[in-house]
Amino acid sequence: MRKISYLLAILMTWCVFKVGILDASEKTLTYHSFADENTSGAVIAEVLTKYRKASDGQTVLTRQKQFEQCLTKDEFTLDKDYALVQWARTCPEEETDFTAKREGAVLIVQGQLKGKPVNKNIDLGLKPLYVYPEYNLTRFVLSDMRKIEFWTLRRDELDKLPMQARKEGEETIVVNGKEIEAVKVYYSIVGKLREKYYYRYCYYRKSDGAYIKQVEPKGRTEMLIKED
Repeated sequence: MRKISYLLAILMTWCVFKVGILDASEKTLTYHSFADENTSGAVIAEVLTKYRKASDGQTVLTRQKQFEQCLTKDEFTLDKDYALVQWARTCPEEETDFTAKREGAVLIVQGQLKGKPVNKNIDLGLKPLYVYPEYNLTRFVLSDMRKIEFWTLRRDELDKLPMQARKEGEETIVVNGKEIEAVKVYYSIVGKLREKYYYRYCYYRKSDGAYIKQVEPKGRTEMLIKED
């Protein structure tokens, strides 16, 4: 009986981690960006993200990025698979203030983008929309899927872009001086000619799917530096 209880305790612990700590009622993660993979260099940007579970099973993700003198604030409502339901963005320095809401296969965008009015309907079909794929791909990482296709938006023009992601195995990486077992994911725009200009390598903590690191084509690196 004692052995059975011990095995059940291990199984329950594994299940908790498999679901993911981002399913907690609240979670805050802070990231720093560096010019290259030498993350001991100067910090060029800071991103603060906060996850909050909504009563209807959705997740509210707020993102605040300080880059030079510009402070951009985003609030995303995500469904159970972390696909976009609604998005609001403000950036006073760029005269940006708009909302975007998905209704069926259409994303309705209204407001102001860089000082100009924006009012457009974007046809998404059946694919999910990930504005910042590095956050949205957590559910994909925890699933048994190997590949996924989705839309993202060119955020300076709010035009849709076809995207793809695939798992590329597991690695042990060092984050804040600690070794972490991570799942490596490659995502890019669809189309061989365009892919070489827009792709990313992202790393997710294997135990819970938390996004911990991203490397861009020219080496610019974003890394998790604090979580609460």
